[in-house]
Amino acid sequence: MSIPRQIPASCAVCGGQPNGSRYGPVTCLGCMVFFRRAIQQGKNGNCEKQCNRNIGFAGMKASCRNCRLQECLNAGMNPNAIQFRDKLGPRKPKKAGMIEISNRTDTDFDCLVQLQRKQRELHQRYSGSNRITEESGLVKIKNKYYHRAKPYDIELTLKLSFRNATDWAKQFNSFWNLKEIEKKLVISEFGISFLLVDQAYKTACKSDRRFWLLQNDSYLNPDYFFGMPVEDKATEESEYVVAQAKCHAEFVDSLLKCLKKPFSLLKIDKLECVLLKTLLLLAPSFPGRVSLDDSEKVIARCMSNLMNYSYKKSPENGMVRFGEIILLMQSIRSTVKQFYNQTKRSYCFDISKFDTFVRSNFVT
Repeated sequence: MSIPRQIPASCAVCGGQPNGSRYGPVTCLGCMVFFRRAIQQGKNGNCEKQCNRNIGFAGMKASCRNCRLQECLNAGMNPNAIQFRDKLGPRKPKKAGMIEISNRTDTDFDCLVQLQRKQRELHQRYSGSNRITEESGLVKIKNKYYHRAKPYDIELTLKLSFRNATDWAKQFNSFWNLKEIEKKLVISEFGISFLLVDQAYKTACKSDRRFWLLQNDSYLNPDYFFGMPVEDKATEESEYVVAQAKCHAEFVDSLLKCLKKPFSLLKIDKLECVLLKTLLLLAPSFPGRVSLDDSEKVIARCMSNLMNYSYKKSPENGMVRFGEIILLMQSIRSTVKQFYNQTKRSYCFDISKFDTFVRSNFVT
């Protein structure tokens, strides 16, 4: 005799009358409808009312939509369980450029553009531009201050990039279907590719000098001693420091030449960053020969959109532009390997001194 499954007595989000578990935990109808609309509309962002998140069940529905959505996610409601083909209200015609990820979910490049925008807005919360101007190593580029990158800044930007890359990959069911060890192998490369695209875009847009900009408004300069406090330069004649200066200069020069220069010349924009990231994920060279299944249609759609967009930006040389962007993917992948080598050579990039989360995302 089977034992009947116990149904929770209240909604996992607001404590109301339970209705079902369509999106994961048992919730009320109101929370299910709200969650589906919030995810489909993609309008979640920062808190609108400066709500106190610890308001309890009774006041949950009175909180702003962003805090309420966060509570839904905290309760375990899964955005990927929403079937976008079954939207509330009148059905709209399918948009051009819609990417079919699988039979379960659809997504649009616009959704990825919005995800990228929110991630880059989050980066600004970690900006060091508000530091006092007397800080050693501070430089002013286009009316904004940037500080000399230290190991903490490298660790922080790696942490942001691995998390951002994982959130990006989770937009595709083919990633969800991988085993945990396979996901780790994918993120170990894609996370660094993701970091390089974001940093190259920022550097190309905001720096007209020989500075490589990180997400949190810190910088790398080919001159290892540039911006270094005077007291730290006292040992600059040591063999170790000379070796550090050499490998640092080689790495930063490569970043500027292989990534910043083409990003600047091609004027790579936000949509092209989205397409590059998606292609780097779905058409990978991941360690362990990991591949994401059923990604051919998405790759073809990315290529088609990139081709059309290249002709839109450069009507006379669209094919040339398209080819240069595809070649740029190879430069990014080559730089990923250089980045890994840098973690073994550079004091500033020494991952053994970083936290467990960052170390766990590197293949050793």
